[in-house]
Amino acid sequence: MTMYVRFMMVVGAIALTTTPGLAQVLARATPAAGEGVAADTGDLWGPVRIPRRVTTNSATLAPGTYSVRITGETSEQDRWVEFVSGGRVAARELATVIPAVEIRSVAKVRPPPAGEVRVETLSGADYVRVWINDGGVHYLIHLPQP
Repeated sequence: MTMYVRFMMVVGAIALTTTPGLAQVLARATPAAGEGVAADTGDLWGPVRIPRRVTTNSATLAPGTYSVRITGETSEQDRWVEFVSGGRVAARELATVIPAVEIRSVAKVRPPPAGEVRVETLSGADYVRVWINDGGVHYLIHLPQP
């Protein structure tokens, strides 16, 4: 192991033990080794009421009430989420992950309070946005109508 790697491990350990909440944020942002496509690593958020038929990455989602699970799977600055109904995954979609310090530059409206979910109809009713505020880490899921 190189000196640089050892140094970074020590710096990381110090940051994790001295920064409140950082370990939880990093644990959610980093997938565990060997996680599969339907990773059940995140909390269920909801109920989330989808008001109209929308398109996701994996399916057309019917209007109804779902729970949203944030998985451990990442794609650059995105995170895969699952819409769950009756204990089964009904659809999957990418959520854009935005830290609290950047949310004001991205969103034109006030975010939902920490620990809450908001469902909004956007752009002349062409999109539904599901917005999860997980303690300052924001997950934005944009679902177009088919």
